[in-house]
Amino acid sequence: MRVRCLYDDYLKALEYVREIGETVFEQAIWPHRQAFLERGWIRIAGYFEGQTIESDDGWVAEVDHEIDLEAGVYRYPNPNWRGSTVVRPIEEITFYALCIERFLNDLCSLLGIDPQHRPSKSDVVLGHLWELGRVQVGTTQHWARIFLGRLNHGTAHGQIKPWLDDEVCPGQSILLVHKVSNPPAFGEHVERCLSDLLDIETAHTQFRADKLQRILIRNMSAVDVAVQDEYLTDNHIKLKHLPAPMELSTGQVQLIRQAWGAPTKHPPIMSWSEINKLAKTGYASFDNAFGDDPGKRALIFTKVKRAQYQLRRSVV
Repeated sequence: MRVRCLYDDYLKALEYVREIGETVFEQAIWPHRQAFLERGWIRIAGYFEGQTIESDDGWVAEVDHEIDLEAGVYRYPNPNWRGSTVVRPIEEITFYALCIERFLNDLCSLLGIDPQHRPSKSDVVLGHLWELGRVQVGTTQHWARIFLGRLNHGTAHGQIKPWLDDEVCPGQSILLVHKVSNPPAFGEHVERCLSDLLDIETAHTQFRADKLQRILIRNMSAVDVAVQDEYLTDNHIKLKHLPAPMELSTGQVQLIRQAWGAPTKHPPIMSWSEINKLAKTGYASFDNAFGDDPGKRALIFTKVKRAQYQLRRSVV
């Protein structure tokens, strides 16, 4: 069964809010109110003080109601039945405040953005554009900036695009949104649906880091063409001599990551024990690690001398 993605649902709720700083009512966040409250993405800001009611005779009046927080209801006199009381869920008169920073923190954690790579100020275009942080492109020295956009307002595109044009090089960022602009509104700046990068077919939302890497590498500017030639993601490797990215297991990726070295230098020459001591894969040897395909190891590692190996990566 398809599980809804609360992160995308929250971003969708932001699109319905006129101003980020104002309070919102249940209609904008239904049916995810309780989930948002539990995560701290919203908080209860108060309750309506009066209730507008209409009788069966058609007259409309403002009446005071009684709030019972313990029971989770509110009560007011029934206009159609003298002496009786109407009891309704308290959610109908509750308004909420958005806790954007808490949501952004959780989203950054989901995307695997290290706190040290987050900006000191996330709100770069007030109420419309937030910078989440920087993500390394593969194992290179190149980094891409990740943004979150709120576009469902007339002035949003006119404010966001000039800022991106002035502050961000095309191909070195990605803008995550609830719904991609049609036609594209940001020129060479990459725009993607947040939900496209989230795996929501499972009980727990998971971030598709491999997909983000493919997008970033594909859209890297021409001056960074070397980045497109060689990279390592969570389950693929691309080297210059490989005609296409090669799929890897998690353990194989761990081994290669430890042997990758600095992009501007030749990969280090290391023994199996040196590499696996760092990778901690549980494999007993290279043959064990690449046993599913004997030729795969030779495509990735070259044997320099007895028990010494070097990754077949070029120097940037």
